[in-house]
Amino acid sequence: AVVSTQSGHYGRGSYSSRTHRYYVNGVLLGSQTPPSGRRFYTGGAAVVGKWVTTSSNHDFAGQMAYLNVYNKELSSSEVASMARAGLCSIAVDQHETYRVFKWEDILKKTRTGSIVDYYIGECVEELVEVMGGRVEEAERRQNSTAAELSLALAEKEDLSTRLNRTQIDKEDLSTRLNSTQIELEELLANLNRTWDWDVFLTDQFLNETFTSEHSLLLRSSWDGIADKLVGIRITEEFLTLSAHIDKKEDRPWTMLYSDNYFNEVFTKEKAARLTSIWDGISEKLVGITLTKEIIELLNHVTDKTNCGK
Repeated sequence: AVVSTQSGHYGRGSYSSRTHRYYVNGVLLGSQTPPSGRRFYTGGAAVVGKWVTTSSNHDFAGQMAYLNVYNKELSSSEVASMARAGLCSIAVDQHETYRVFKWEDILKKTRTGSIVDYYIGECVEELVEVMGGRVEEAERRQNSTAAELSLALAEKEDLSTRLNRTQIDKEDLSTRLNSTQIELEELLANLNRTWDWDVFLTDQFLNETFTSEHSLLLRSSWDGIADKLVGIRITEEFLTLSAHIDKKEDRPWTMLYSDNYFNEVFTKEKAARLTSIWDGISEKLVGITLTKEIIELLNHVTDKTNCGK
């Protein structure tokens, strides 16, 4: 137990160590080992402020404050620390786990004799100051926590904005990749295609400025008729007759003089080629005057045998 008074501390050792140690103002004055065989008994009454023997009673004539009983023996340094903290200290809180008899509970017990409560004003003032400091510290920590929370929310919002921006960039990149993929597929398709540029050597196109009407004529004039040519050998006589009887006078029959068709049996593959070969390219010719030099140049740059030269 540790009894805190205005003048000092009195300590008593544990039962298990069988040693009593006495302190005044935190300084160990001495120790005593009781005779063997003595022990604590349960079931009796504990009295504070009176020493009762079989022959006499002795009342405590003085002031008492902060009597506490612990279920462990405090060390010399712990007792000294409590003494240095002073009468008004709340150092007892450091050992709260081990307090079994508490001063605040003792004050609620029944009292006998002439007992007067003593108001320790300076302790109340110190306690108010300590509690005020704790309140200020709590407010400071609360403000700090609020600031950290505000910063965390701002960082969260910034991260959300960046994630949204990243998502937009990702979608934009995906769109661009898809567009590039389409362009690559178109390029690969064009690399495997050959164009009959010599068709432009006819009076229908030669030295004429290529127009959107010309483009449409190349791309659509064979729709609906190319499939009907399948199985026919494309000869001079056939082309002359077809051009003569064709009700669509501007259909470019001269396209079939190309080596890809002339004197060849017209097949489904040739029909598909005839109806699609100018898709995606004829529009790019609009505005160009198709001179013989231009046609020769187009033949040269699209001739696969010239690759790498």
